[in-house]
Amino acid sequence: MRFTSLLLLALLLGGCATKSPLYIYRPPDNTGPGWTITARANDQALRDVIHIKINDEEVIKGSLYELKTSDKFTGKYRKYNITADCFLKPDNSIPGRHECTVFVDDERAVLLIF
Repeated sequence: MRFTSLLLLALLLGGCATKSPLYIYRPPDNTGPGWTITARANDQALRDVIHIKINDEEVIKGSLYELKTSDKFTGKYRKYNITADCFLKPDNSIPGRHECTVFVDDERAVLLIF
């Protein structure tokens, strides 16, 4: 019983992480290999920290709060402007609690659900 209580406390204090599947995107003016776009969230007490990476380079880091469940984040990758419209579902359904639509220079690139 004591071990279970300690484990639960550690999970609550430390938070959890959820990760999106890997997606490939190639901008229209890019003739090179496609980009890998991923996202993960560190779930903490009253906020979730969102990390969006392109080719393993973090381009966006932002926080979604329990009381403000959607937000827009911006970043840059090479010469491209990156925007992510993120939404936090209030029902705590994990996985699938987070949704981020990622745009590259205002063109929709991918919808990440994680």
